[in-house]
Amino acid sequence: MHINRKVIGVGAVVVFCLLCSVIAYRASASRNMAARPTAVAVVNLRVLLDGLNQRSDAEIRIGRMEEEIRAEGERRATFVEGLQKEYDEIPESDAEARRAKGDQIMLENLNNQAWLRLNAEKLDIEKSLSWQDLDRSIRQAVAALAAADGWEVVLVDDSLGELRSNPNAQLSREAQVTQQMTSRRILYADSAVNITDQLITRMNNAYQSGG
Repeated sequence: MHINRKVIGVGAVVVFCLLCSVIAYRASASRNMAARPTAVAVVNLRVLLDGLNQRSDAEIRIGRMEEEIRAEGERRATFVEGLQKEYDEIPESDAEARRAKGDQIMLENLNNQAWLRLNAEKLDIEKSLSWQDLDRSIRQAVAALAAADGWEVVLVDDSLGELRSNPNAQLSREAQVTQQMTSRRILYADSAVNITDQLITRMNNAYQSGG
């Protein structure tokens, strides 16, 4: 059986060209997908927190709690001081009265310690819940603003501020500085992608309206 070598050669060239076209198309599509830019915005977290009414109100509320605890603590301490004066005025010859007053002082001190621990825990819980609420509000507001303005990724801008060291810290100054340097995630962000002010306005408006 005689096979036309010329026909086979032409067919092979056609198949080869088709394969090359498919490979080139896939490579081009891959490059196009990889080259699509991501819309990234940044937020200065410190500026954001300082500008939020929600945080200011939380600090006022917690400050009132601390003041109430401090005032009650002073009242309790004054009461114990009064008991101590009464104890000191009891003649040493009246051992029974001194013992009873001493027991009362000891019981008051134990109650005060328990009260202080309880209120310290309540205050810590309140502070923790306040920060959790604030974090939740920030993430919800960021998601809403990103969806509205077309941002795909929003990062905390930690590129600002100089590296500093504390001479009283346990770590060496070098360790402190290098730790700060290596913990940074953003080295530069243009102001055009900083949405801190927009976020503050959005969150304060939502908070004011009860949302």
